[in-house]
Amino acid sequence: MTLFDPLAEDVDDNNVPVKCPECGLEERLDGLSNAEKTYLVHSTMFHELWTEYQLLLRMQEIISLFPGTRHPLLADKLPENRISICNDAVVDVIINDDPELRDFLRRGRFRFDRRFPWVEKTVQEYKPEIEKLLLKCSRCEGHYVTFTEQYYLQLGLKHSH
Repeated sequence: MTLFDPLAEDVDDNNVPVKCPECGLEERLDGLSNAEKTYLVHSTMFHELWTEYQLLLRMQEIISLFPGTRHPLLADKLPENRISICNDAVVDVIINDDPELRDFLRRGRFRFDRRFPWVEKTVQEYKPEIEKLLLKCSRCEGHYVTFTEQYYLQLGLKHSH
């Protein structure tokens, strides 16, 4: 999913499709206040960044275990002055055993040393607000909800024009 920064005023008041990232329940919310709309914008952005943060942590673990890696899916994301001193066949096995990470690395165009600190900082900034659970899942009640992917995309496209 792409990160957009929609405005709360772009969010409908009623019939807003949301999803719980924990249990997968999709439902529609009505009568949303501006504070709730803002919370949904932030919880959706937080969830996207939290997912990326988890992937970056897994990438960091590989880099820590194999500091000399020049694996094809990692090389363009690492500083070029790194010297290859490891067997990337082992790294290949680790990456292939983690399809989510493999897909992230294939799609991603970023420099790890720049992206990781920003994502980590941003996740930490949003976390206290999200943990207040202003809007929570009606099924599991212990988790925040986000916009559905399709609705979030519609909001982003609406705001990008």
